[in-house]
Amino acid sequence: MDSTPVTQIATSASGGSLAESDRIHAATKGAKRLEFGDALRGWAVILVVLHHSSARVVELHPKWATFTFGGARGVQLFYVLSAYMLARSMATRYAVERRPVAAFFVRRLFRILPLFWVAIPLHLWVYGVGSRAMLGDHPSIGWSHILGTAFLLHGFYPYWINSVVMGGWSVAVEFMFYTLMPLLWKFIRSWKHALLAVVVALILCPLQYSFLLGRPMISDKTLWGYFVFFSLPTQLPTFLIGLLLYWVLESLRNSSWRVPSWLITWLPWGSLAIALSTAWLPVNVPIQTYIAAVGWFGLSLGLALKPAPLLVNRLVSRIGVVSYSVYLLHPVVMGVTWGAQYRFLKTIGWNAPDWVVQAGWIFMPLVSAVLVSMVSQRWIEEPGIRLGNALIRRWNLDGKGGGRAKLNPVR
Repeated sequence: MDSTPVTQIATSASGGSLAESDRIHAATKGAKRLEFGDALRGWAVILVVLHHSSARVVELHPKWATFTFGGARGVQLFYVLSAYMLARSMATRYAVERRPVAAFFVRRLFRILPLFWVAIPLHLWVYGVGSRAMLGDHPSIGWSHILGTAFLLHGFYPYWINSVVMGGWSVAVEFMFYTLMPLLWKFIRSWKHALLAVVVALILCPLQYSFLLGRPMISDKTLWGYFVFFSLPTQLPTFLIGLLLYWVLESLRNSSWRVPSWLITWLPWGSLAIALSTAWLPVNVPIQTYIAAVGWFGLSLGLALKPAPLLVNRLVSRIGVVSYSVYLLHPVVMGVTWGAQYRFLKTIGWNAPDWVVQAGWIFMPLVSAVLVSMVSQRWIEEPGIRLGNALIRRWNLDGKGGGRAKLNPVR
C-alpha cells in the first residue's frame, strides 16, 4: 500500500518546516496566506450566498428546501477556519511581538469593523427599519438596535443579534470568540488538550442549548430559539474543532508518520459529503452543525495535506480573499439584483424560460456580490487593516518601534 510521509506533503510547497517558515515570516512581514484556507473561505461564502439567494427558488419548488438549507453550514466552515487561522497567527506572532494580546485585539477590530460599519447603513437602506423576522415582536429597528450592532454588542441581546445586518449574528459570535482566544491559547497547547476541550464542549453545549431553549426570557419564543442557537455557547464546539485542526496539523508536520495515499486523496471528498448531508439527519440543528464541523475538519485537514485542484484553485481562492465582503454585502446586492430582475421580467411579460429565471435568482446575487466585494476589499478592508497595523506600530505593541506599518495579509 502506497503511503507518504506527512511532513513531505505538508512542507513540499515551502521547502521546509511550515511552522518554522511561519515564524520567520512573522518576524519580518507577518504570517503568510494559505491557499487552501482562502479556497475554503471561498467555498464557505458560496454556500452561504446560495443558501440565501435560493429563497425565491424554494418558494416555487419546496422540495429543494432541505438541499438549500445545507448551504447554511458554510458559517460553520468559516468558524473552523477562523479558529485555525487565529491559532496560526498567534503561534507566529506571540514569539515576536512585545504586547501580543493588545496587538491581537487591535488587529481584529480593524479587520472587521470598517466594513461592518459600512454594511449597517447599506442594509438599512435596502431593507428599511420596519418589521422583519429577526425583530421578533419589536415593531421596527430603533437606535438601540443600530448602536448595539455597531459596537458589536448585538450578540448579547435577542432583539439585536440579527436584526440590522442580515447574517450579522455570526460577526457578533466571532468577536465573542476573539475575547476567549488568548485564554484558550494559554491552556490548549496540544492536540490532546484541544480534543479534550472539544469533547467537553460537545457534552456541555448541547445541554445548555436544551436548557435555555425551554426557558425563554423574552415573549417571542421563535426569536428566543434563534438567539439560543446563534449564541457563542452553542457555536463554541465548532470553533474548538478549528483549534483541534491547528494542533493536529502541527503534530503531523513534526512527525514521521506515514499516511496512506488513498486516505489523503479521499479524505476531503468523504468529509465534504458528511458536512453537506447533515441537513437530512433527524437530529436538532445544533447537532447537525457539530457533525458538519467534523466534516469541515476532515475537509480542511485533507486539503492542507494535499490540495485537490477541483477544490483549491485560483478562482475560488480569489473569492475567498474577498469572502468577508461577500458575506456582509451579499444581502444588499441580493436585494438590488432581485429588484432589477423582477422589474425586467415584469417588463417582458415573464416570458423567460423557468430555468433561466431560477438561475437568475441564485447566480446574479453571487456574481454581483463578488464583483462588488473586490472593490470594497480594496477600498475599505485593506485601508482598515493598514490603519490597525499603523496603530500597532505607533503604540509599539509589536516591539518594533514606531514607523510606518505595512499591510498585513493575515485575515
